[in-house]
Amino acid sequence: MKRELETRLAAGDATFSHFSYEANELAKLEDVFRTYGATGRGETRHYIHDAAEAERHGVPPGEFSPWKPFADTSDLLFYEGLHGAVMTDDVQIARHADLKIGVVPVINLEWIRRSTATGRSAAIPPKR
Repeated sequence: MKRELETRLAAGDATFSHFSYEANELAKLEDVFRTYGATGRGETRHYIHDAAEAERHGVPPGEFSPWKPFADTSDLLFYEGLHGAVMTDDVQIARHADLKIGVVPVINLEWIRRSTATGRSAAIPPKR
């Protein structure tokens, strides 16, 4: 992820981030939700943030671990990630979950939206 972000920035693409659709395997994630709902089985992976996680998963920081099967004793799928309820023309993850609770850094997303819309990176006064 780090490498791709640096490559995109060097090419002048400031829109790519961890939140970007193309930065995520959304079709695969939808398949995980669908499969778990039908069979109670599925796969998971982890984004590696730091050296401790890198040592635990054998993957450098800034990358994802390989997909691995869930434990057989799972009774509940708890997804802690950025795209658990995505609905697009191609991917409908939300339809496979019984309960969805979203937690989003709204201030950061609003700041990104505003700076992208105005083409500026300077501070924008808050709405009143």
